[in-house]
Amino acid sequence: MAASIHQLNLNVTKLLKSQVLVTDIINSIREVIQNSVDACATHIEVIVDYEKLWFVVVDNGDGISPVDLGYVSNLNATSKLNNSFNPDDKIKTYGFKGESLFGISKVSRLNVVSKVKDYNSTWLRERDCPPKIMDSIPTNLKSKYNFVHFEKGKSGTIVIVEELFFNLPVRKQMEENVPDFKKIEALRLNIFQILVYHPAIQFDIYTSTNGIQTPLLSVGGLTKSNLSDHLLLIESFTNVFGSIMENKKFKKVNLRLKDISIQGVISKASVTSKQYQFIYINGRRLISNDIFRKINTAFYSCNFGSEDNVNAQIRNNMKYSSRYPILILKVSCSLSFFDLLQNNSKDISEPSNYSILGPLLLKAISSFLKHQGYSETAISSKSTLQRPPNFNMLNVNTISNFNPRGCTRPAIINPASTYSLAKIIPKEIHGMYKASGSLSMLTRPRLSNVSLPRNNCFITKKKYDMPTKSNLLVPKISMENLNCLQNITITENSLKQIHFINQLDRKFLLVKCHNLSKKGYLDLLVIDQHACDERIKLEALLGEFMHTVLNKSIPVTPINDIYLQIEICDKEAFQFYEGEFKLWGIGYSVVDTYEGIHKKNNVYYLKLSTISTIVREKFKTNWEKLKVNLLQHIDSLRHLKKLSIKSVVGSKTKDYNWWEYTNYIPVFYLELFNSKACRSAIMFGNELSREDCNHLINELSKCHNPFQCAHGRPSIKPLLQWNNTNTELPDLSNENYCNFNNLDYEY
Repeated sequence: MAASIHQLNLNVTKLLKSQVLVTDIINSIREVIQNSVDACATHIEVIVDYEKLWFVVVDNGDGISPVDLGYVSNLNATSKLNNSFNPDDKIKTYGFKGESLFGISKVSRLNVVSKVKDYNSTWLRERDCPPKIMDSIPTNLKSKYNFVHFEKGKSGTIVIVEELFFNLPVRKQMEENVPDFKKIEALRLNIFQILVYHPAIQFDIYTSTNGIQTPLLSVGGLTKSNLSDHLLLIESFTNVFGSIMENKKFKKVNLRLKDISIQGVISKASVTSKQYQFIYINGRRLISNDIFRKINTAFYSCNFGSEDNVNAQIRNNMKYSSRYPILILKVSCSLSFFDLLQNNSKDISEPSNYSILGPLLLKAISSFLKHQGYSETAISSKSTLQRPPNFNMLNVNTISNFNPRGCTRPAIINPASTYSLAKIIPKEIHGMYKASGSLSMLTRPRLSNVSLPRNNCFITKKKYDMPTKSNLLVPKISMENLNCLQNITITENSLKQIHFINQLDRKFLLVKCHNLSKKGYLDLLVIDQHACDERIKLEALLGEFMHTVLNKSIPVTPINDIYLQIEICDKEAFQFYEGEFKLWGIGYSVVDTYEGIHKKNNVYYLKLSTISTIVREKFKTNWEKLKVNLLQHIDSLRHLKKLSIKSVVGSKTKDYNWWEYTNYIPVFYLELFNSKACRSAIMFGNELSREDCNHLINELSKCHNPFQCAHGRPSIKPLLQWNNTNTELPDLSNENYCNFNNLDYEY
């Protein structure tokens, strides 16, 4: 028999609701300090123990009267709304629903100490007990938290939260598994959100470990008497996150439309992470992925950050997608009451006036970029690749009229296939050609016997020499036996059935395969000899490298007296990932002194001790570039773009596949091996024997990803399809049929 429907008792209902209201320790701290701000506090002190899950918040706000103290931790008990509330009324406080202390009290041991100016005594409200007067702070509380009794004529509140999640073991275990540095980062974000609107509030944050309190952050206390609004934003940002950007590299933004105003600052230089992008609407953080994606698209389309005054070698090695602006915008506008109820974190995901606010924010970004000298065309263009227009193919029968030495721009891409173009940096071409001097245009080989889709995005302006007359006899091929438009699927097994025919122009390997796309047909394909050898060498390098990593035998070089300055916001992350980087051959420690000189405020140093031999060869003495790459890997680990190697090292030392660990390898290692494979691979112009060509094809068939070179470009492409049931294919192994001298290579 099915269970009957019944009403849950009040205790169960409250516990279930509290789990939604209180998700982690930082969420709890945020709720309490926002209550302090609503109480007009000018000084807020926070002590937190992440290991034992307790915290204390002390403020000098208005305090809570003994009568009101009796309502604290009751559901929907609040001083910020009344029973005559109208949804059209404007709410200017962070909290108003009377849920935060209620939720905390149901999953922890909550004590509240408070005093108002009109009372000489301090009052205490212990968990589920009525308020009681205190002539002095109890000895056990005073010794544990180092409290100072509120003086006569003063006011304030002390919120003590102990044993968080004591009755929720799964939630408690989840919280204990969160790295401390992530909690500290989240706490910084919450503090900064308040300082954006209340820069005069002084915050003193301490961490407690085994009873020892360590200062973490001391920020705020800024007044408008000596600083303008935008300078207050910059100073608050620097105090919380460190000197990530010089003050002079910020630009003031101010825009107004009717009752909507946008003001703030945007950096003129870029950083490697988009975690420093903030938009606040009436004090609440906007978390719309859509608007931030459009904002970053505008910066991306302008090539923002490419002209930053940074070391050229660092800039060339920064991926373009890693250049983001620092963005701090304050929006003032009318909000619907329901905008304030979108989530329990008091964030706004999609404001009700988004149709107006969204374009206005983009207008502010566009105006900023124009003032920085970026073209209007670039700003309005889309950064995402557009779907190519419909291909207008030349008639296949016109192939017979093509001269193999002709000037018509050809292509070997099947129009029905999917493909992508990878970004090329100049140094890559050196592994393809024996190049010298600067390369103004990168070229890629092409075959002159297949038509090109008329697609302007592939057209490159270039002058060609007039073709010379040749006496070379080209066999007549019946067009009815050829098919250049048929889809062809090539698999790893197909490579094992491929037969080598000849080398083309010392750049390609012409091969054939029977019954690849259709029974009774023969397919001709071309293999890029450079891309082929590059892929083979890359997989060999990665396989050998992962063997040393998994066996903890990666070669390292000891180094001395190398100190890299890091910001305070990066300190905890570097400390947390110290063991992770050590497994990748990079040893360091975070210190607060440099050659015996104590640190400045908010400045720490990365003291390098060891570095892997291959990284040392790559970066040599450019340590700042190494630091940039380490920060990029930390950011990838933080956002789960990369996985931690600590969990798998030592688990498999035999019978493993290197490609199972590509999501663990830092990007700078992958780029390093890509470059090394490219430079050591067979180049265009190298003449190969038949044995060499067959060896390349055989080794390529053993690769895990044989169809792409190290940089993502195809290593093998279908050329044409031949119906060999009626007509024999000419002997293309004859050098007279493959002596093409005008092959070119274009990207």
